[in-house]
Amino acid sequence: MKKIIIDTDIGSDIDDALALGYLGKCKDIEIAGITTVFYQTYNKAMLSGLILDNLKIKARVVAGFGKPVHLSEKEFQEKENKYNKVQFKALEGVEVKNNPEKDGVLEFLKESFSKQPGEITLLAIGPLTNIGLLLKKYPATSKNIKEIVMMGGCVFATFPEWNIINDYLSAEIVFNSKIPIKMLPLELTMKSELFEKHIKTLEKSKNPLPALLGKLTRLWQEGKGRTPILHDVLAAMAITHPEIIKFEPFKINIETKGEHTKGMTVLSETTWENNWKLKDPKKANVLLATEVNYNKVIEIFMETVLG
Repeated sequence: MKKIIIDTDIGSDIDDALALGYLGKCKDIEIAGITTVFYQTYNKAMLSGLILDNLKIKARVVAGFGKPVHLSEKEFQEKENKYNKVQFKALEGVEVKNNPEKDGVLEFLKESFSKQPGEITLLAIGPLTNIGLLLKKYPATSKNIKEIVMMGGCVFATFPEWNIINDYLSAEIVFNSKIPIKMLPLELTMKSELFEKHIKTLEKSKNPLPALLGKLTRLWQEGKGRTPILHDVLAAMAITHPEIIKFEPFKINIETKGEHTKGMTVLSETTWENNWKLKDPKKANVLLATEVNYNKVIEIFMETVLG
């Protein structure tokens, strides 16, 4: 049984909810806790609790830090007031039995990892505020985390990805922590689409979990007509089905000061003579996903969630 704690900005994009639903159905996964991050974190914790209720799983859910480290309180309040709350409509008129905790996220994480050192994987599928603050306040915790598996960054394109740019200072702490990191970058996850036929299958299911995921997907699509991308599901599958993903060692730095490049994940220690690979694997700070069997991603996701 693989033990995980999920740190998520569920309610932003739809892929967090899909990843949580998927992991809850995996028989070899134990969800040891969920923490939420990046605006409206208590509502996000409630949404996480709702999905756990539908999975009939009891786990601690703790609302984490909503404010990215680099924002002032005024900037944070202005942005939070404009935050997209559409998925939270699913909470209306519903009693969430898996009632979340409103504070104490750093203590929860510290205690969880210290009680089971080297046994729990941290799945990071949102901005890295909670994790960065954890490592800053309790640096010894880094030795107790088995590994961090994260969706974030964009390595082979000049683009500051969402989870990094929205708290690049915390990301810098995490990437320099020496914790083993498996990284699923944006350019790789963008190719894992969930098509209309799959959404309809979820909606029509008589089982409560896929029906809820279908409903959340439709809420997310309101006024947008967008196709869901399984960014965070792919990160989850790096834990459950590592055989469908190829990882290679790389050294990555976080740009925190550039006028045009702030928040970018920048390769270092690579040269064109070595086909832009890392010459000395000992200098790597991440294992970067470079290839994926995309057909398997959709197949495994649908079979698991509907099963």
